[in-house]
Amino acid sequence: MGNPGRPGAKSPDVRKRVLRGRRRLSRGEGSHSWGMAGTLALTPEQEAAVRAALDKLPLRDKALAELLLGSGYRVTEALSLTVADVWASGRVKARVVVQRAHMKGGRSPWKRSVTARSVPLNARVVAALESYLFSRFGSAGPADRLEPLFPSRSGGGRLSRWRVNQIVHQLLEAAGIDARSGTGLYGTHSLRKTFCVNIYHRSFNDITLTRAAMAHVSVQTTQAYLPISAEEVDRIVMALGVEVPPRAAVRGENRSEA
Repeated sequence: MGNPGRPGAKSPDVRKRVLRGRRRLSRGEGSHSWGMAGTLALTPEQEAAVRAALDKLPLRDKALAELLLGSGYRVTEALSLTVADVWASGRVKARVVVQRAHMKGGRSPWKRSVTARSVPLNARVVAALESYLFSRFGSAGPADRLEPLFPSRSGGGRLSRWRVNQIVHQLLEAAGIDARSGTGLYGTHSLRKTFCVNIYHRSFNDITLTRAAMAHVSVQTTQAYLPISAEEVDRIVMALGVEVPPRAAVRGENRSEA
């Protein structure tokens, strides 16, 4: 599991949580088990409920949640953005770049491989950001484009991680998901994990493409983000006892000859 004295090594507490998660899988407990200790990704049904609840949020909070779900940005990365990072010529940019200094490990001397991260914005994220920014500045745009994209309404600076955590927990609760503090099952990081799972499935389980979308240095980290369903494992094992249809067998032979 790594030398505790080496940078990036897992602490004893983290190792214990990982082992507990693996034991749950071996016992077949629950529909989710995972290699990475911490929050769970949302199921498709939960994500649909969250998206339905988004309309109840203020435009700033909705735009933030859509950005986290649709870009895979970490909270710190999203909060580092200025209006200029996403807004140009009266519209939201097609891509958003987070500079190296604001990325996880970006300032660490042993993370030289960390670079600036560029993410395209899908139509859902663009629509949420445009609604939010037009309501905030109007068609004229901001006087100071270096203002934080997600400012605090009280302090005048950037929105705090604590406040984002509170917003996300309120959103999850509104969607009928138990996100009470202390349960540890669902929280802010669930949005990034949900992005990871969605990319993985939409890329036809391409782990390399998913790693790139997540900006992970190691594919092992990406694998740890992907939940393992005990029911899915059982389904695949049981499928081994079913004969392969003749047509599928022929297709397989043709592929092998090619």
